[in-house]
Amino acid sequence: MARRGAGLTKRCGCSAKSWSKCPHPWHFSFCRGKTPDGRKARYRFSLHAFTDKPPSYVMSVSEAEAIADRIRSDIRSGAIQLEPPSAAISPAEPPTSLTLQDISSRYLDEYARTETRRPHALRQFEMYIGLLNAAKVSGPGGTQVAMGAKPFRDVVRADLDSVFAARLEAIAAARQAARQVAALTAAGKGVRPELRRAAALAGRSTKGGHVALNRFKARARHFFNWAVAQGYRDDTPFKRHGVNVVRLDGKAETVRARRLQPGEEERLIRTAAPHLRALIIAALSTGCRVGELLTLQWGDVQVGDRDEFRALALRASKTKTATSRVVPIGQRLRAVLEMLRTDPDGQQLPPEAFVFGDEIGGRISSVKTAWRTACREAGVVGLRFHDLRREFACRLLESRAEIHDVRDFLGHSNITTTSRYLRSTTLRLERALGLLERAELERRADNSARGKSASRKSATPVPRERSDRSEGDLDHDPEVLDAIEDVVVSRIFASWNQLDGWLRLVEAVRRVA
Repeated sequence: MARRGAGLTKRCGCSAKSWSKCPHPWHFSFCRGKTPDGRKARYRFSLHAFTDKPPSYVMSVSEAEAIADRIRSDIRSGAIQLEPPSAAISPAEPPTSLTLQDISSRYLDEYARTETRRPHALRQFEMYIGLLNAAKVSGPGGTQVAMGAKPFRDVVRADLDSVFAARLEAIAAARQAARQVAALTAAGKGVRPELRRAAALAGRSTKGGHVALNRFKARARHFFNWAVAQGYRDDTPFKRHGVNVVRLDGKAETVRARRLQPGEEERLIRTAAPHLRALIIAALSTGCRVGELLTLQWGDVQVGDRDEFRALALRASKTKTATSRVVPIGQRLRAVLEMLRTDPDGQQLPPEAFVFGDEIGGRISSVKTAWRTACREAGVVGLRFHDLRREFACRLLESRAEIHDVRDFLGHSNITTTSRYLRSTTLRLERALGLLERAELERRADNSARGKSASRKSATPVPRERSDRSEGDLDHDPEVLDAIEDVVVSRIFASWNQLDGWLRLVEAVRRVA
């Protein structure tokens, strides 16, 4: 077990004996040399921050000791000096003068601005942190101050409540402004620029801004949890004695269930532009996100021994979860890639060219306009391009694939997210119900056959003239006949073994009768 004497410690409420099992981050401290003012030069590091690990990463004792040994060696050799870098230094007792603006800047620099972070995701980080800093909260003497100027350790739940309430009010005002813009536009009147700018905040909000507020709360919660892990605070205003006091609105998080209706796929492919048509087929064949497909380059397409396309290698820098994955290519997509492989002159596109780009392999940044046009001409309403990803996942599961395989196809970090995609799948429920009904019919037929056998063994022997009657004149149980007709005649069997079992059951019933 790591010991305090070795420079490794944890800043949590767990006892030192349980550090090897608890999930909290490790901190390393090492003294060497003196500072310019004559004091001991103490180096303090958060091993999570030093190795760019996310807060959810659980670091083992052996890994922490190995990292600590490497840091210690680098300090002794001079590769790491006290000043700079200062970003990796995590003081044991941060100054109380540090404001929320100071800590949030470090959060963006140390956590958000990484090499694998996509630009769109980074913009969301910066937007939410900017909203948190700019929000007005109560200050000394009842004054209103920017939350970013408030001492970080003094931020409490009441501050967050006022920030989130003000955000909802701003979205409500923006929705009202959007309705005014729509009314003025319909009446053919001019719209003031300030009114149009105010309406832009509403975006596509359909639930009063509660979904967007959930995203804001989730980012703020992660920021405070990160600050606790780095030692800037001992608690988070989102929790009180281990109980969540600032909650997300779960009722606003409804699962989208839109799927392709019969005929919609054919109409979309028929009316879509060539580059969009190829993208639709790729989405329905792989379940990839639209951003993953638009950034795919020919160098990322794996080719087999027979020069046929085998798989798409999605790099970590281009996926939402920052993890690489390999997606196999089916026959339908393979045929599309064969047509996209060459330029108008018949020459193969270079490895750096984009697969789903223009005719010469140039990158297409968005297909929103082409998608809206195709949906309008095809008469498809309420369908988003991302719904094709759900359609692929549902079709894959309906083909009796394992849910873990669906998760790996979609590239989800956990299977819970995959389950949300598949709630709209009803074919599996219908199949399960069919299996239940089939098992119930088997049970009823078997019980009926046993009952007839027992009754005939205990009954008076049948007169000879009755036993000579033809088989078609025998009095069969109507329930058994209905079961045989429903299952044997009307059902489609899953295997030959099942058909053979039912034929044996029919023969047994006939012998008993």
